[in-house]
Amino acid sequence: VSIVCNYMNEMRLRRMFIKLCDLKLAQDQLLRDQKRMQELLTNSLPKVVIRQGQEQGEKPVIDGFGTILFADIVSFTVFSGSVDAVNLVKILNRMFILNDELAAELNVEKIKTLGDCYVAATGVLSPMPDHAAQMIWMGLGMHKVMAQLNQEYGLSLRIRVGCNSGPVVGGVVGQRKFMFDIWGRTVDLANFMESEGVPERVHVSEETYLRAKKESALRFNKHKINEFNGKNVQSYLVKYD
Repeated sequence: VSIVCNYMNEMRLRRMFIKLCDLKLAQDQLLRDQKRMQELLTNSLPKVVIRQGQEQGEKPVIDGFGTILFADIVSFTVFSGSVDAVNLVKILNRMFILNDELAAELNVEKIKTLGDCYVAATGVLSPMPDHAAQMIWMGLGMHKVMAQLNQEYGLSLRIRVGCNSGPVVGGVVGQRKFMFDIWGRTVDLANFMESEGVPERVHVSEETYLRAKKESALRFNKHKINEFNGKNVQSYLVKYD
């Protein structure tokens, strides 16, 4: 009887041990899944937006003030038709990775990419006293990134960069494949500065110039008066050396 009881107790302990092991494995898997989900969110949305969403339990709305940058490749349509799909994706991926690294160094928030266009913000999601100057440095750095890319791939590509400063509204839109985006006149004028810009320069609005002109290392040249939404807008060029 004693032998049977000992055997039964041993079997019961073994079953408990197996269940505990299974539970530990399940908990470890859950932690790994949560970590992957957090990494996915962090790569998809700004950290401030994630934190506010977790705290508020709903999609946050950003109402801030800062500087917006648009940048894209000159004559990209022509270039994209001259290379095969694999190399095109490889070149764009390399360019965006280098720009992402630059943005991280300068504390610039990447908003999105659209085709060959790169959109970024400073000061909108978190206060930054020198948001205008910092974004201009980002634009100048992006020209250096393009020079590096040209050297690596034997290309002669150039980019246009445009910046504007002012109030910006942002938020998470969509339910499937959702994304964080920004809107407002400030964003539209930044896009306009890029489209009317000069290759190898950073084209900025007067709003950005007024907030960055005290940065002694930046050299501004008055460019031209642009008509935007029925109003005249003075712009300036910052040279890339």
